[in-house]
Amino acid sequence: MEIGSQDRAGRRSNRQRVYRPRRNRGFLLALIFAFIVCLVVWGRGFGGKSSEIDSTEELNISSSTLEGASFFSRVSSTDLIIHFPADFSEMIAIGFHQASNPKAYPLEPIGHCLVDETTQTVSETISKSKFPTLFVMNARGRGGSPTSAADVAVKPGTLIRSPVDGVVTKIKTYYLYGKHPDYHVEIEPRGHPELRVAMIHLDELEVKVGSKVSHGKTVVGKVRRLSRLQSQIDRYLPEHYDHVHIQVNPYEPEGE
Repeated sequence: MEIGSQDRAGRRSNRQRVYRPRRNRGFLLALIFAFIVCLVVWGRGFGGKSSEIDSTEELNISSSTLEGASFFSRVSSTDLIIHFPADFSEMIAIGFHQASNPKAYPLEPIGHCLVDETTQTVSETISKSKFPTLFVMNARGRGGSPTSAADVAVKPGTLIRSPVDGVVTKIKTYYLYGKHPDYHVEIEPRGHPELRVAMIHLDELEVKVGSKVSHGKTVVGKVRRLSRLQSQIDRYLPEHYDHVHIQVNPYEPEGE
């Protein structure tokens, strides 16, 4: 019995001597793996001409397409998300550009966005993609952020839905470039009385001032036919499409 006990004690001692180094090696490998992951995450912000917002994984969408998403940008310095203003199958591309209002908030593209690419490269990407392509157009010398507005190219006659939850605060008619009749609609986003989401290039409106709207559900109107106009986004598209313009401005009371 004593010998057996000693043998068992010896085997336990041997197991301890054998397994302790293995645990140490496993711990060291884990540290090395964690270090490599940190390097990869840190390096994501550096690279070529494409850009990805760091919140892509946080918002649970694909890093290379917008499949499964209902939104395409975030308003800088806020928690406001801008959702698609049309059904996914009706959208062709989303081109960010400088708004005419220098006070407009920058929009941060969510997901993969082409930056500083040629019109040909963007056009070819749009032609090959099954999903709306995000890209940033060339600066227009307006002084604001290069992503302070977004033109969402859609198929003719597409129903345009609200990109945010909120209340319609303004509807006015104006003449685009002084010649073409158009609607200007503003929405106060829920929880953000300091902001106004402005939309133009609309027709056959289905809302009025005071209407409550829900993103992706409430139809604001139809996209306006712009076949007689050549907009900046047309230079990037494989063929002509109508588009709705979206930008987010600070709220300024009338007369100020």
